[in-house]
Order: sequence, then C-alpha cells, then structure tokens
Amino acid sequence: MALNESDPNVLTYVRRYKDEAILVVLNMSATEQKAQFDLSPLGFSSPRLSILLTSFHKPLTGMTDALPMEPYSVFMAKISQTSAGK
Repeated sequence: MALNESDPNVLTYVRRYKDEAILVVLNMSATEQKAQFDLSPLGFSSPRLSILLTSFHKPLTGMTDALPMEPYSVFMAKISQTSAGK
C-alpha cells in the first residue's frame, strides 16, 4: 500500500504478508527530504519500527513527525505495535 502519494521525491509504501508488515521509504532526489507518513489507517495506532536496512551515512536520531532522508537513500523497517497499542 502506497503512503504519501502526493510527495514527488519520496516513495513510501508498506508490504504486508500474513502477520508481518514492512515499511519501505526511498528518497529518489538529490536533496535531503523529510518523509512523512501515517500508519494508523493501516491498523498501527502505536507503531514501533525495527530497522532492517538503511543507507544513511549519519546515525538516525529520534524520529518525531518525519523521517529525515539523505539524498538517494533507502530505509526499511519492520512495523509492529508497541505493547501499549496491543
């Protein structure tokens, strides 16, 4: 399922299989972007992201309302509910 479809620079989508969900974020531009997405319509009211793969050169610091994406970068994470959301 595609997220943030109005952003021409960042492609964000979720792949689901059985009980697992993976978030994929791709910055397809030469400039840093802020990827914004809302996972609550997918049933993740309190999501927790476990990083699977990233091409970031800098450490990822606290994600607040947007994910900072370096130029031409990729971010993949497993999505799960926090214990408070279960």
